[in-house]
Amino acid sequence: MTRDKPAPPPGPESINVLVTRPGPAGKSLTQALRDQGAEVSWQPAISKTPNPGGRRRFLEEIKNADLLLITSPEVLEILGEQQAAAIKIPCAIVGQASAERWRQNQAKAIAKAATLRGLHSLLLSERILDAHPRVLWPRGNLYQADLAEKLRASCNLTEIEFYATHNAYLDRELDIDPTQDNTLIHFASPSAVQAFTAALVRQGAEDRRANWIAQTIGPTTAAALKPKEWRALRIAKSPNEDHQLEALLA
Repeated sequence: MTRDKPAPPPGPESINVLVTRPGPAGKSLTQALRDQGAEVSWQPAISKTPNPGGRRRFLEEIKNADLLLITSPEVLEILGEQQAAAIKIPCAIVGQASAERWRQNQAKAIAKAATLRGLHSLLLSERILDAHPRVLWPRGNLYQADLAEKLRASCNLTEIEFYATHNAYLDRELDIDPTQDNTLIHFASPSAVQAFTAALVRQGAEDRRANWIAQTIGPTTAAALKPKEWRALRIAKSPNEDHQLEALLA
């Protein structure tokens, strides 16, 4: 009597991937997946627009700050390499993507965490804010108001609205086949998760997540997901493209 062998995992050619990451990184990941034979749709979930006055104010306020709070890699992109390289004060960083970007820039990171809540707890437990009480936070227009209040109570916090995040799915309908089960959704930020979720609700397809796999750039974005709503959740080892491909094609 012969025993049936288990079916092999689906190859890239049988996988449908929706990449929600915007910009050159999202475009590059999309092409890399296509080169592997996957069926890929690139539909950026968000767009970010720099605040015209944010950069100028940042360069003024940084002179008086003891600690720079970084919660998004977009800060470095808006500043530009030359201005970012001139930053000499210590940094407290949220997220792998931000940490990797600022590591390349040789910034001095004295505190790192996967979430803003975790970073705030670390700053308090290590008494970092005692030694660095004047904190500069260049942020977007979307942020956790409760944690911002706690930060304001813990230090002398200067906030700059550096960029605005827009839900791209408000301008166009999310193009996804709700009947397709072998689908993976790539997320690179909590804002993308929120935009995608809102689009599914508007289209009445939120229940389909139980048949789909969510893949995130790292633990910061994964924290914005509810794993029970998805068939599976995959978290990449790091933000680099090779690790994203590894998680998507596993």
